[in-house]
Amino acid sequence: MKKLVGLSIATFEWRFGDKEALKLAKDIGCDAVDFGLEDQEPDKEGSVYSKGEDFVRKYYGELGDYAKELGLVISQTHGRCASYRRDEEWNKVTLEKTRLDLIATKALGAPALVV
Repeated sequence: MKKLVGLSIATFEWRFGDKEALKLAKDIGCDAVDFGLEDQEPDKEGSVYSKGEDFVRKYYGELGDYAKELGLVISQTHGRCASYRRDEEWNKVTLEKTRLDLIATKALGAPALVV
């Protein structure tokens, strides 16, 4: 069985953008990436998640296709790590974010979402 060299690319995503982060990972010799979804928020203006479910599917589907073109496996994604507070509005947004994380994960072609 071939072992893959993987990298968590969230910091690259935040600094250079999603597409460039994938390209950088490939350029430095990675076979797989852990794709960060932590910064996407359904209630944050400009966020991919603020543009609706169909946009999330399209955007991350195209990124998944791009990763395949580069020869990269998206081995997993990372969503929000904190999942509960004593704040009902925060919990409501978190549940919606996690739902969108799952949609993005499927669109990217990754088998797992870490939350």
